[in-house]
Amino acid sequence: MGEEKNWYQQEFVFAAPEGEKPRKIKVDYELLYEELKKAPLTFSQIKALSGVAHSGVSQIITTLSLHYPVYEVRRGVYKLYGDDDYGDGINHAALENYEDY
Repeated sequence: MGEEKNWYQQEFVFAAPEGEKPRKIKVDYELLYEELKKAPLTFSQIKALSGVAHSGVSQIITTLSLHYPVYEVRRGVYKLYGDDDYGDGINHAALENYEDY
């Protein structure tokens, strides 16, 4: 019927080699916040500003959203909530004095 598969547990080395310490990066969340106040940031821009690897950007975004009102406008684009921006696509300022009877 075919060859018998010989399954075994593979070993992976995730730790840094002997003598090397893993590189730690200190992220400047205030800088990211100030940049987000100016304009929305893309995933790549956050990666460049923070200096982390691709896999660490989602952790940066999660941490940012815990401290600041950040939401994802569309895939890979992040923005701060504004006074009239609820992230729901509705222009709330236009509805301010609008009543529906």
